[in-house]
Amino acid sequence: MCPRLFTTRVLMCGSPIGEGRLGVSGPPYPDLAQILVDTLRSIARREHVSFLAFKDFAEQHMPFAKSLLSMGFHKVTSYPATYLDIRFHSFEEYLTSLSSATRKGLRRKFKQIDGQINVTMEVRSAPGDLLDQVYQLYLNTLEKSAVPFEFVTRKFFGQIAINMPQETKYFLWHIDGRLVAFDLCLVSGSTLEDKYLGMDYAVAYQHHLYYVTFRDILDWCIHNGIRTYSSGTLNYDPKKRLDFTFVPQHVYVKHMDGAMHSLLGLLVPILNPENFDPTLKSLTKKSMT
Repeated sequence: MCPRLFTTRVLMCGSPIGEGRLGVSGPPYPDLAQILVDTLRSIARREHVSFLAFKDFAEQHMPFAKSLLSMGFHKVTSYPATYLDIRFHSFEEYLTSLSSATRKGLRRKFKQIDGQINVTMEVRSAPGDLLDQVYQLYLNTLEKSAVPFEFVTRKFFGQIAINMPQETKYFLWHIDGRLVAFDLCLVSGSTLEDKYLGMDYAVAYQHHLYYVTFRDILDWCIHNGIRTYSSGTLNYDPKKRLDFTFVPQHVYVKHMDGAMHSLLGLLVPILNPENFDPTLKSLTKKSMT
């Protein structure tokens, strides 16, 4: 009933599913923050937007963030980013770095698959004739997500390979010739960023596809000189067990209406993701630094 009463328009600077970054050289001077905020306010008034937001900025952007705070923005704890520092020469060496319980669990899963199921992986720079199947797998995973941050169109999955041909990597998994999983990643220098994963959930759990895809991508990274595997936000429980590092991030928000902005300040503690994700709540301070 009356869905408009429970929705609001937000003008956001940053990525819905990744770390916010400033595409400028040199230090983020206070003037930059003022220019961006003034521009966003102008657009917000024209488009009848209620909220301004700078999403998921980590500590390296603190000078920029301090400028936002001086302009009255609220600092809200966000979902942390995750990455794996690849210091291993093989996947087996990586396994030995994990806890005994995790290592045994993974080996048990792989034993059920390896040599038993005909799973093959290929890497492409574009989905090509598999675009429709890739998109359906993406929709499957979007539907499963507890926190669906964004909806991406079919056109995006084809266009990104045209716009960024050197960086785009499509990892595609087949079982007996049928596409059952994909992972769209971006590669730049020695970093791989995992962006969108899609699976056929009719077989995903039975064949442990999440861990199969992770193993294959990590193995590919090791053999291609990748040193950082960035896996974004959410799905924290397996990432914790797989020894990913958690990087704190924050959202900086401001309501265009002064009274509503003051009310928002009272809600900030409630919006902490730890209140909604038991894995984040269980992390120690050491894990978050």
